[in-house]
Amino acid sequence: MMKFMKIALTASLLWFGGAAAQQHAADSTMADGASLIVTALPNPNEMAAVQAYFDGVLPLLLGADGVLVKRLNVQSVIHGRPSGVVLVMDFPSAEAVESVFASDSYGKMIRVRERAFLEINILITSDM
Repeated sequence: MMKFMKIALTASLLWFGGAAAQQHAADSTMADGASLIVTALPNPNEMAAVQAYFDGVLPLLLGADGVLVKRLNVQSVIHGRPSGVVLVMDFPSAEAVESVFASDSYGKMIRVRERAFLEINILITSDM
């Protein structure tokens, strides 16, 4: 379990460590729209791919007016599959999020994503 936590922490720092992303979140607010929630279990044998994925995807998300809401390390799992990190971002609309994942730029990242994570869930959500 300790090795899992170290991998999760490393991935979290790679995914969420950018000062620019934190400043972007501090400068923006999102009243309505959609939220992107990503849960991911990094592949410990492919940390270079994890870094490459994060470096490629975060600018795309921020470029679609995404606002970083929260980044989390998973401490324990009560039920279900474990994931190492969680990302929550707000967007002006579900279409804004979908446009990122439908883009050619993101399409080039899919092979990297497949190597980088043992499991990744990318969810578009809205308020209930």
